[in-house]
Order: sequence, then structure tokens, then C-alpha cells
Amino acid sequence: MTQLIRQVMKQGIVALTLMLTLPLLVSAAQETAVLPPFAAIFAEQIYWFDGQGTSRQISDAGLARFVDNQRQGIIDTSLVVSPNGARLAYVILANNALNIVIHDTASGDPLPFSVTLGNMPYPDLAFSPDGGSLYYREGLRFFRADLDTGESELLFSLHPPTSGGGGGGGSSFPSDPLFWRERTGYLSGNTSIFTVTPDGLLYTPPLEFSMNPEPVGLRFYDFQSGIDSVLSETITNVVLSPEGNAVLGIEYVGDTAQIVMLSLVDGARTEIPVQGTPELVAWGDAGSNMIFYTTRARVGDVNLELLPPDMRETLYDQTGRTVDGTPIGIPRYDVTLVARFLESAQETILWRSDAWAIGRLAAVGDDVFFSEITGLQQWIADIASGLQRPENDSPSRVLFYRLDWESGAVELVGIDIQHAVFP
Repeated sequence: MTQLIRQVMKQGIVALTLMLTLPLLVSAAQETAVLPPFAAIFAEQIYWFDGQGTSRQISDAGLARFVDNQRQGIIDTSLVVSPNGARLAYVILANNALNIVIHDTASGDPLPFSVTLGNMPYPDLAFSPDGGSLYYREGLRFFRADLDTGESELLFSLHPPTSGGGGGGGSSFPSDPLFWRERTGYLSGNTSIFTVTPDGLLYTPPLEFSMNPEPVGLRFYDFQSGIDSVLSETITNVVLSPEGNAVLGIEYVGDTAQIVMLSLVDGARTEIPVQGTPELVAWGDAGSNMIFYTTRARVGDVNLELLPPDMRETLYDQTGRTVDGTPIGIPRYDVTLVARFLESAQETILWRSDAWAIGRLAAVGDDVFFSEITGLQQWIADIASGLQRPENDSPSRVLFYRLDWESGAVELVGIDIQHAVFP
């Protein structure tokens, strides 16, 4: 932990606090600002952090895995929290069936609600703005459940595709499994949206419909008219504005990426030119005229020659070799978090790090929360210098930060706090 703090301080952090009341974490400061409430995955379980400095374990089933040739456990990418923070929902596998579970966050108790879904890789859930309904998808059918009565109604269905789609590949880089998990499971790191506005359901077409191997595109189902329409066929990593009248997302054109803003009022499309290759976007607080985005640029390979020969060969065996036997290098990345004022186009780099990627990004009030998947460079340097690593050490970790964009102060909220979701 001392080494971690030393490295973080070198990156220009003004304040560092480990704040959570979990066994792994310790406090590094007497006083700190209270965190807003959120849910997250820690130690393969769901926890609720109530915004008052305490946490509550919600689940005990663990993350999805195979047990006696059957998949069991929580689908972590399904975790959602109601806008008022009173409820959270997720999907759990039991006996090869998918079941929606809803908990009261104050007590931690499950609600008397039961819905079983057909088998699908990425379940979608979303609460209504008032928290009284839960919207969910089963295959190409979309439903609304009244949480007072427990009754579900079919909203609409998409017509099934007529041809097969492509599939994604894998990776042997040690940091990638954490990267995929933080980015909702897709191998490219793209994310989907499934959220409810007062007027309708905003969603990324499911893979079963779009036939894309990755989440791309944006559709809107209007509650009043019952019309489902296409807003974009190329946008991904979409986030809804606090006012609910626009979205930001990433659009790929060939090998380049750009930030695009779409108006949900008149359909206007605005390209936002930025430096570097953007990956994730987030809106600032309502009325702030501010957005945040992350970039990621490869800056060579991790120097594995610093490792002892046996460890080096083990990593080479994992990542593979070319036809002539040359080991495939493990990429090293420069990642940044940038604030941008939309009217003036003024930008400020808030965070820069030698890491694998920024996994998740959210703005809450004056704070920006983000998770960073560490790269291997520091881990290798520590081993090469003879530093004793902790027993539960891993080449790659998830570091969860809070950054006050006005003061520049950064706090390390916790280690291996994954998939954080805010109301």
C-alpha cells in the first residue's frame, strides 16, 4: 500500500484518501468529503455504499462462474440503481436460468419480485425516473414491470434478423479481463446504453438484433406514440445528459474516433473535435456546459526484460509469439481524463497516467469518478527492484478514484472496487 501511495503522489495527486469500510481498505486521512451513494462489485459481491460512510453487502452468490457444469452467480454488468437510490437491481444465474433480483438499499432486503429471463449474454435493466417501474429486455422483447404490483407488461418487440453476425476474438493480455468487466463485458471496450427518460426508452440495439459483434447504434422507443425509431447506426459509449434532452457518444470513422452530441429534441448532430482518441464521455452537472472524456494512446510495449527469466517466459507464453518465435509485446498506454467547456472549447487535462485504460467514468456534482485498470509497468519495476509484493498481489488491479475538477484534488476511493453505479 505504501508503494501505491508513493506512486499516486508522483502523479500529482493533491489529496489521497482510502475511504471505504471494507477489510482491504484503510483510511489515509482524518477527514474527507462524504461520498455520494453508489453500488459496486467488491470481492465478487455487490455492495451498497450509502453516502454516509458505511457500506452494506447486498449479495452472497458471487460472480457468474461454472459450478458442476452450470453457470451460477451474479451478472455484474446488469447492476443498476434507481434514480432516488432507494433500490438496486441485478440479474443472477441459478440453475442455468436468469433471474432479476431487486433490493431495498436501506435495509438490504430483497423485494418480493420475481422475473425469470431466457438465456442471453448481456441482460439490460433500467429503473423509471420515479423508481416505481423496472424496464428490462428478454431477447428482442422489451418489458415494463410495476414494482408495486409485480406485474409485467410487454412494451414492444424487435423483428428478428434474417442473417448471422460476426463474433469477437479474445486476448491474453493480463489487464484485459478487468478492462472488459469495467466496460460491461464487450471485447472492444465499447459500452451500451439502456435508460429511461420521461418520454421513452433509450437503448443500444441488442446484439441479437443488430448482428454487430459489439454494441453500436442508438434507438428510442416513444412511450406516447409507441414508435421505435433509429437515432444513430454508428454511435457507441452513449450517455444521457442530466436534462434528458441530448446524448453524447463516440463515433468511429475508420481508425479514428470522435465525440458526437445528438439532440433528442430535434435530432441535431454536433461533432466535438478533441485532441487524441476519445474513448469514454460523461456530462458535467446540469447547466455546467461541461463534458468530460478519456483518451488512450499506445506508447510502446511494457519492458518485460526487467523480469526474472521464468516470469518473463510465463508472460510470453500467455501473450503468444509470432511465426518466427518473437514474443508478442504487451502494450503500454498513456491515458488521460480531460474536462471541456462546450461553448469555449477550452480543455484541461485533469488526470494522466501510465495505465492500461480508464474503465468507467461518471460525473456527480463537482466530482468525477473513474476507475483505472493498471498496466504492468509498475508491477514489473517493483519486482525488478526486489520490492516485496503483498500476498494477494495481481499484475493488474482496478483503482477507483474521485476527482474534484474545480480544485484538482484526487482521492483514491478504493482498490478493486469495480462496476460502480450511481443513482
